[in-house]
Amino acid sequence: TNTPGAPGGNGTDGAVYIINNPGSYYLTGNVTAGASLHGIWVFADDVTIDLNGFNISSSSTGRDGVNIAGNSRITVRNGTITGCRLGLNNNVGADCRYENLTVSGCRDSGIKAGKRCVIQNCTTRVNLGCGIWMDDNSIARSCLAWGNGLTGNLHGIRGWDRCVITDCLSDENYGSGIDAHYNCRISSCSAQKNKISGIAVGTTNTVTDCLCHENTANGISAGWRTHVKSCQTDDNGNAGISLGSGGSATDNNCNGNGYAGIQVNADSCRIERNQARSNEYGISVNNGKSGNFVALNRCVGNTLGNFYVPANNAFAPVIANPGTTFTGATAWSNFSN
Repeated sequence: TNTPGAPGGNGTDGAVYIINNPGSYYLTGNVTAGASLHGIWVFADDVTIDLNGFNISSSSTGRDGVNIAGNSRITVRNGTITGCRLGLNNNVGADCRYENLTVSGCRDSGIKAGKRCVIQNCTTRVNLGCGIWMDDNSIARSCLAWGNGLTGNLHGIRGWDRCVITDCLSDENYGSGIDAHYNCRISSCSAQKNKISGIAVGTTNTVTDCLCHENTANGISAGWRTHVKSCQTDDNGNAGISLGSGGSATDNNCNGNGYAGIQVNADSCRIERNQARSNEYGISVNNGKSGNFVALNRCVGNTLGNFYVPANNAFAPVIANPGTTFTGATAWSNFSN
């Protein structure tokens, strides 16, 4: 009665329901979108949609579960979206909230959000694109992304610039578990058994209190000027933590990784107060890199060497078998026992 739809076809999209006015709307039953149809198509700002526990699904030639035509201040909550082209599509609008949604089996991404969006308590499973994709200044909180990204090795959770990703779980995705670009904060997240890295970030980010386990490439891949602190990275295919120029790794625990516990790929990094056990190398600085500071680390039982730090880096003395009195140790010593 209040949201009449429009037919699609001949290259033109339609929808089961179309919302043209601000307001609060809710479903009273499941929605199935046929060929060329979105489930719900929104053309207004200031809209709240409560799926009310119901499901939006699509035929194999249907369109998006909820398509938001670049509008802002939209809330969608409390339901499931399955088998659509995109589950929830609003990569242009801003200031939206998506809460308590489960989005699965979509032919593209599960949730595609614009700028300044909040995505909370959402689950995205086995979508062919990203599980969650969000634009600048957005937040993903308490979300789960599992098995997404088969088409193009895409990521479980993808944040662009100045995003916050916290208390999220991102496992067994075909790209990285969590991928963020610039000036983002990743905290208290778990990323395991992803086909690239557990967490991959670009420039000027922080990654804190995260667990990255059994990812195919690195546990954490960090770009320039990124700080990695208090993380656990175990049994990853390459490095537990890989650092770019000007980055730092402090108070991390890195064990059983295929190459190094911590690999330094660039200059001017700080590697301090970490523990690395049972990797090929404990801490490895690439040849030709300089100006890195390596102190107060403990590396034990790494098969090819506990430390590999070439000349022109600040490398504190390594004390082996310090005993109970730390004989010969300085305030900055590294330890190999």
